[in-house]
Amino acid sequence: MPHPRLNEGTHPAPWAASLLAPRNSRIIRGVSKLTAHQGMISRTCFLVLCILCVPWATPVARAADYPNPLVRQRADPHILRHTDGQYYFMGTVPEYDRLILRRAPTIADLATAEEKVIWRKHATGIMGAHIWAPEIYHFDGKWYVYFAAGEAEKIWNIRIYVLENASADPFQGEWIERGQLKTGWESFALDASVFEHRGQRYLLWAQQQPGIKGNTNLYIAPLATPTTLGGPAVLLSKPEFPWEQVRYAVNEGPMMLRKNGRLFLTYSAAGTGPEYCVGMLTASEDADLLDPKSWTKSPEPVFVTSEANKIYGPGHHCFTVAEDGVTDLIVYHARSYPQVAGDPLKDPNRHTRVQAVRWRADGTPDFGVPRPDDPVAAGGDFPITAYGALGDARTLNTVQIQAALDAAHAAGGGRVVIPQGTFKSGSIFLRPGVELHLAEGAVLLGSNNIEHYPKQRTRIEGHFPEWRLALVNGTNLTGVRITGPGKLDGNGTLFWAAFWQRRKENPQCTNLEVERPRLVHLDTCTDVRITGVVLRDSGFWNIHLYRCRDVLLEGLDIFSPGARAGPVRAPSSDGIDLDSCRDVVIRRCKIAVDDDCIALKGTKGPLADRDESSPPVENILVEDCTFGAGHGVVTCGSEATVVRNVTVRNCTVAGKNNLVRLKLRPDTPQRYENLVFENITLDGDGRIFDVAPWTQFFDLKGHPPPARSVAGVTLRNVTGRYGTLGRLRGNEGDDLSGIRLENVTLTLADDKFERGPVRDFTATNVTLNGRSFTP
Repeated sequence: MPHPRLNEGTHPAPWAASLLAPRNSRIIRGVSKLTAHQGMISRTCFLVLCILCVPWATPVARAADYPNPLVRQRADPHILRHTDGQYYFMGTVPEYDRLILRRAPTIADLATAEEKVIWRKHATGIMGAHIWAPEIYHFDGKWYVYFAAGEAEKIWNIRIYVLENASADPFQGEWIERGQLKTGWESFALDASVFEHRGQRYLLWAQQQPGIKGNTNLYIAPLATPTTLGGPAVLLSKPEFPWEQVRYAVNEGPMMLRKNGRLFLTYSAAGTGPEYCVGMLTASEDADLLDPKSWTKSPEPVFVTSEANKIYGPGHHCFTVAEDGVTDLIVYHARSYPQVAGDPLKDPNRHTRVQAVRWRADGTPDFGVPRPDDPVAAGGDFPITAYGALGDARTLNTVQIQAALDAAHAAGGGRVVIPQGTFKSGSIFLRPGVELHLAEGAVLLGSNNIEHYPKQRTRIEGHFPEWRLALVNGTNLTGVRITGPGKLDGNGTLFWAAFWQRRKENPQCTNLEVERPRLVHLDTCTDVRITGVVLRDSGFWNIHLYRCRDVLLEGLDIFSPGARAGPVRAPSSDGIDLDSCRDVVIRRCKIAVDDDCIALKGTKGPLADRDESSPPVENILVEDCTFGAGHGVVTCGSEATVVRNVTVRNCTVAGKNNLVRLKLRPDTPQRYENLVFENITLDGDGRIFDVAPWTQFFDLKGHPPPARSVAGVTLRNVTGRYGTLGRLRGNEGDDLSGIRLENVTLTLADDKFERGPVRDFTATNVTLNGRSFTP
């Protein structure tokens, strides 16, 4: 049965907060990666390596000499300085499926060193899951790696295993499995670490011992060979102080540091959130290390979270020596945010960090406080979790996400990352030079509380009312970037229900009577790229771009439930609204909504052609897209004035939809010209042409009817199965001309075709239901 530590809550025991308060730490939900005999114990690892100081007289290394973090997304770090002068690095990878090795002449160079996979987990049986905490050593002329692993079928049956390589170069030769290192009893065991003292090798490790309350304890035993113990396990430490038992009673990750006539055995304790910390045992170098009485346990932790430096849960560590051969270094992992979204084991951001160990006058080590992360250069990542966002689908994260966007802008630009998890938010505002990136498994979930979307003057339906803002907003920006593969979820069910209730009460109610948020609204932006994002269940329009130019919308997956899907239809859920935009490419998108898939908009009213705030929609390319249900594949209106130079090509329509939808408003001057649909495959239902008067809410305001025209609509290379050819007629006085059908072969469910006066209507090689068609 899973141990409850894997499902840690967001609130500690009341005494825990007061315990850690003097250390200026904040107790928030932890992350774990450790299991116990009776179930899972999650645990963020903290590894330690023994140091033999070499008496070289060179300047002391500075912490600033090393990048921080040193290696991203590598937990349980282990660094060995070999006799060849090279540093060898291993760590736990987020996938828990392989062992990696890096090598570099300096510690700083490990950050960018080439990484080699030396072993992968088994598909079945032992060593088939949770590959954790590898440590590399060289003795007796061979290389050894100690690591923990579960079984493929029983992932929490974790034990210690050993690999061996006889090659002089660990990047060469064959890594041979030497099997499980038996510790005396079968229970959860991990974090094996080897050190040598006065000619004897010893093994340190963490294990749950039957009969002892708690999760894991620390043990020592002599080694007879690299893979077998030379004596019984000796218990050195178990969790006893309150700070070792915050969330879980854990001692793990033991490592040995030797100096000034003493041995310092450090270890990690407690749960693995911000409360994760380092404890220490001390013994004289002349003592019997296998006698528990030789060891004195420090009553307080020696290395803890730094709220001031925003480094949380300094964990599984090792020790090594700097390039000067004198300065001792602690190498550890920690996160740069206190809370974790979703399953802690799936959070990848335990980063390897390095800093110097100082020595007090009494000969004991001073680990100081964790160093802050290096300042993020322009172009760096800003995970929203670093600003306190929680991906639990409940917590409102508007302030935290905005803080990340603002911080990236202040740094000169960067990428704000929404990681895996469901992050609830109200309106957020993009900043210049900042990309909003939704990672795999990430969901930016719109709040269903309308008050979380401020009201202000905004463009909607051709005018500028005081109305609710979108979930994601941007104004007067250049270089807008919103990238996937994650999801924007409008959480729109309550908004839809409210609209339909209002429509039931008043069938003439307008769209604006029930306030509903859009998913994305960009106003007067250039160089816009929205790519690879999934958009779901918008409360209103999905993407609304006003007066934007140089736009690429690529690889989007847009869906809102229509008449055939979901318990509640999504009214006015246009997929992409291009309002007074120009120079736009829509490519490789999938769109199925309960309104127009792509709507080309402007304004409305008898004086619309004089409205300088609504320039023409022009130069639009739609290609390689798939359209499901909707009211129109490409629609001009409901409010539109001039639309020209639109090409739709290499697209598929599979659902109830209308291919060419042109709304002709009797109260608005309109001109639609040069619209081309080519290489279109149809497999659905609806009208090929839906060109007709649109009188909903029209108002001439006492003016005479303005002129409207359609000039040049071409359908070329259109094939497949569909509903009907549709309707092609305008209001009295409308001028429709230049309609061309070329190479069209269709099977229609209904031969009906409504046609009004049309000039210059031609058909070349057109077959409908097996018969040649002539206009």
